[in-house]
Amino acid sequence: MNQKIGWTGMALLAAFAIYVLAGPGWSPLFIWGYGTAYFLFGIVLLGAVARWWTRGSPALWRPLMLSVGSLCAAIEVGLRNSQTLGAPSVDRWMVALIGLVAAAIAARLIPFRLTRFWLGIDRRGHEPGA
Repeated sequence: MNQKIGWTGMALLAAFAIYVLAGPGWSPLFIWGYGTAYFLFGIVLLGAVARWWTRGSPALWRPLMLSVGSLCAAIEVGLRNSQTLGAPSVDRWMVALIGLVAAAIAARLIPFRLTRFWLGIDRRGHEPGA
């Protein structure tokens, strides 16, 4: 139960930090930082999803993380730009989605030792024929 609360708390803290720290400026460095922030948020969110949905598999956790993360990104962009919903809002949301997708892809490419820590399982135990 402590791991569930810890990973969920870190995910909420990351989402709050993105909202507080992401300003209205659009420079090339800001775009990279914004995408990286959502990449880190996706990592923590996927860890939280894996802790809460223990009967599921990584093939189900990744789409759920992408859905919840994209909803959080849409809420963050919507709250920040409630007056003007133009192209910059869509661009911000797409950069956030790229960061989340990068986290989902990273879950497929990491070594087995990191999988146990990040997702709380040994990936070989969920593969067919194992």
